[in-house]
Amino acid sequence: MTEISKTADQALVLLAYVAEHGPLGTTELARRLQMHRTVVHRLLATLQGRGFIRRVGETTCPARPCCIWRSLWSRN
Repeated sequence: MTEISKTADQALVLLAYVAEHGPLGTTELARRLQMHRTVVHRLLATLQGRGFIRRVGETTCPARPCCIWRSLWSRN
């Protein structure tokens, strides 16, 4: 079996999920994808830096503001 990069795989899963399900916050993405929030945050920052997603707003999560993200190839 071909060995794959776990980090690259997680980034692609995250990107595909945001493209399919529309704008979502970091915490909600982490919950739905069963990834640690810090990992999701770092992956989103990388995807944003490379132009694959963009931050489209903020909302208030319990006790802190949360970013809302959207894929540039979003179907929604």
